[in-house]
Amino acid sequence: MTVTQISVMVENAPGKAVDIFGALARAKVNVTAVSVVDTADQGVVRLLVSDVAKAKAVLKKKGLAFSTAPVLAVAIPNRPGSLAKLLTPLARKKINVEYLYGSTCACSADSCGCDEEGCANIIILRVKDAQSAAKVLKAARYKLIKP
Repeated sequence: MTVTQISVMVENAPGKAVDIFGALARAKVNVTAVSVVDTADQGVVRLLVSDVAKAKAVLKKKGLAFSTAPVLAVAIPNRPGSLAKLLTPLARKKINVEYLYGSTCACSADSCGCDEEGCANIIILRVKDAQSAAKVLKAARYKLIKP
């Protein structure tokens, strides 16, 4: 199961991030995961949101350049070594992780993988072949979620 990530290209200047997040908030779109990568002049804001269609409409109305991509969201325990353990089966199958970032869970055992030992972390993975990576992770007993 993949989820849709939105990548927004934005000028690296004061107030630009609040402009994006404020517009999404006014449209009642919840940001469930975020990563911001910058260069001197431009940044890439990667988002998972509660309503992709509405978020795209908001960004389009603001005249912002954006793209979408399938990514995997995986629940892992909040313990030392969990990320290395998650990446091991992918590495063994020669699946390259292009990038990853983390998010917190919504603390709903049905949706994110929290258990009696504590909350899960959510890792968002971008790989070339998300379907193959999903099969590998499911075989390794990881829970793919929709944050």
